[in-house]
Amino acid sequence: MTLTISSSGGTVSSKQHVRILLVEDDAVDRIACRRALQQHPGYEFDLFEADTGRQGLQLAHEHEFDCILLDYHLPDMTGLEFLGEIADEMGKVQVPVLKLTGSDNVAIAVEAMKRGARDYLIKDTEGSYLELLPAVIERVLSEQRVLEERNHAEAQYRTLVERIPAISYVANLDLSGETIFISPQISCLGFTPEEWIAQNDRWLQQVHPEDRDRAMQAYLHSRNTDEPFCCDYRIHTRTGEIRWFHDEASVVRDMQGKMLCLQGIMLDITEKKLMEDELAKHRYQLEQQVEHRTATLERRIATLEASSSRLCEMLEVRETALRQARLAGERSLLLHSLAEEAIIDADAAGNVTFLNPAAARLLNIDADQALQHPLAEVLSLDGLPVEDLLKRGLGAKHEQVQITAAALRPKDHPPVTVSGWAAPVINTDGQGASLLVLLHADVREHAS
Repeated sequence: MTLTISSSGGTVSSKQHVRILLVEDDAVDRIACRRALQQHPGYEFDLFEADTGRQGLQLAHEHEFDCILLDYHLPDMTGLEFLGEIADEMGKVQVPVLKLTGSDNVAIAVEAMKRGARDYLIKDTEGSYLELLPAVIERVLSEQRVLEERNHAEAQYRTLVERIPAISYVANLDLSGETIFISPQISCLGFTPEEWIAQNDRWLQQVHPEDRDRAMQAYLHSRNTDEPFCCDYRIHTRTGEIRWFHDEASVVRDMQGKMLCLQGIMLDITEKKLMEDELAKHRYQLEQQVEHRTATLERRIATLEASSSRLCEMLEVRETALRQARLAGERSLLLHSLAEEAIIDADAAGNVTFLNPAAARLLNIDADQALQHPLAEVLSLDGLPVEDLLKRGLGAKHEQVQITAAALRPKDHPPVTVSGWAAPVINTDGQGASLLVLLHADVREHAS
């Protein structure tokens, strides 16, 4: 039977709607409960009634109820048996059950609480429990809402924890650091959550021996100072593989500020570490190459600087020599120009390269015109060809010769007899480069 109960006897939309299942074999008690529920100002109750346990179980499976009012003594079963039937596979009673029991059955009510009932009321002969019934139902419903919200939040948290790519954990704040919760992602290390939790020091045993002391010191520092735990370390998988993890956790406190546990996450950073190591290796190789090339460049620069210094010294010496040579040449030309003797220069091919003013006067020829002709056309040697004079002169032999003027002398001027000597001008390799001829008028001609 289904009844809608409100304080005004009708449907009130502004009130909270509550579905109640009353499992009670006593019709008088059912009527009394119905009247008691009408007294509550804030709820509108849909009351479903059953006078046997089986009928109540059938209604519980066919409908969703916010609360069940359960009597202990039923014709076909006890209230404890009813709780066993309505429990889920995990043995939990999901619907809030308010146990109604006689004054001589308090122990049974306590046992019912252990089996899933949320609260109980003792049915006294005066019926005063009925006055408490609406308030108790309200409290049970309030606790159920809190429980459902908590379960929902836990489900959301569990879903989040199981989906993030990290291992979430909760550990005790004692010296062992015992893990009391670990997320399913621990399977990446080859363990199930149950296997990991079963051994108190599992975490410490799996940490790489070289990192164990450092990780433990970081954990103890967080435990003693309430500062966040943060550490990177290597850890062995079940198969012996080494993985890098970044572990970060915070201390959780209760309402009074007492430290309860350490809650954190472990993130696999193996790929990041491998990349960092590879980058460090390449950076080292690059630094070595730069250092080697810098040293090579510095040696080359030093060599170039030394070569440049030597070249500068050589150029300076050469420049000095050239300046000295120019000065010597200018001095020689000046001396030749001022000399009273006739001076003629001829190159190795026999061409005239220089006549000083005394030679031009002596031979009565134009110096510029003579420079355009071979020596054989300027001088006519007496009994000695010019070629032989060049050969013997360049051979470093000084020759005394009798010379008459060549055909370049004007026809209206008689030939002039001159005497003189020839000598080579030696170049830097010790060879004769040109011929220097020194002439003067033959005194015998002037005497005649």
